[in-house]
Amino acid sequence: MMLLSQLMQDALAATPDKLALIFEDDVLSYREMHDAIERSAQALLSLGIGRGDRVAIFMRNRWEYVELYFACFRIGAIAVPLNHRFQTDEVVFAITHCTAKLLLADQALLPVVRKAPSMSSTAPRESRSSDSRGAR
Repeated sequence: MMLLSQLMQDALAATPDKLALIFEDDVLSYREMHDAIERSAQALLSLGIGRGDRVAIFMRNRWEYVELYFACFRIGAIAVPLNHRFQTDEVVFAITHCTAKLLLADQALLPVVRKAPSMSSTAPRESRSSDSRGAR
């Protein structure tokens, strides 16, 4: 059985400079995609995410969605996609039902998330990216 993370590793080894992903104006090679996945995987690990943990991803279509999916696969976490059209009650239901340990949302969807009642004793943290790709 081949794992998705192994497919990326094989493509990286065989053709590191070949185009892996094109989304709007962003173009990434397998090497660039691998580097982004590794950075996100390390960030997830630093947040305490590990094998078997569920990570809810609440984003519109963007290349970082693919990056985060593969980052979850890389560390053995379970990516849980949420429809970007969900309203607050649907987001709350989905992350509660799947027992997500972490919710990742893009900046445009933060207003939906902010309307949710507090579900833990810790306040939600926002991570802002300084590059042109936007916040996660």
